[in-house]
Amino acid sequence: MEISHHTWLKSSVGRELSEGEARELFMISKRERYVRGERLFSEGEEATSLYLLAEGEADVVQRRADGSEHVLARHPAGAIVGEMSLLTREARSASALIASAEATILRVTARDLDDLLAREPAVAYKVMFALARVLATRLRAVNHRLTDMSERTANANPHEQIEEFAAFKKKLFTDWTF
Repeated sequence: MEISHHTWLKSSVGRELSEGEARELFMISKRERYVRGERLFSEGEEATSLYLLAEGEADVVQRRADGSEHVLARHPAGAIVGEMSLLTREARSASALIASAEATILRVTARDLDDLLAREPAVAYKVMFALARVLATRLRAVNHRLTDMSERTANANPHEQIEEFAAFKKKLFTDWTF
């Protein structure tokens, strides 16, 4: 697959961008290659970039109390990862690891986004709005699933509630593909 500004246009962030605006975003993107198991970022570190999965897949994982890592979500090509901490400027709440044999990433740094905001505010606004839409879509899906689960288990016994929660958790962690 050819990696170009069209890669941004096909992503959840680029759907609202014009060709020229996508070129602007592509010009500030750093193209990087990774292999299975490599980390894009680690839980607890400072958020300095967001990532578009141009090719390949990435798992978002969180450390458990026993030190093991639990997969929260698998993101396919076209997905954005690392946006939440970048927007809040807080430490990473999870890690991202490459799940496919190989992956091509377009990385945009916080500094480059800030520069884009100063230079091309309309483009930066569209990008930020699209990132907010991605987060809202993910939150809405979780809310719907929690409501459905709550309604189905309102009159269930504790064992049935635990089974329903386990099924919800499995679906949530495997369907997080926005």
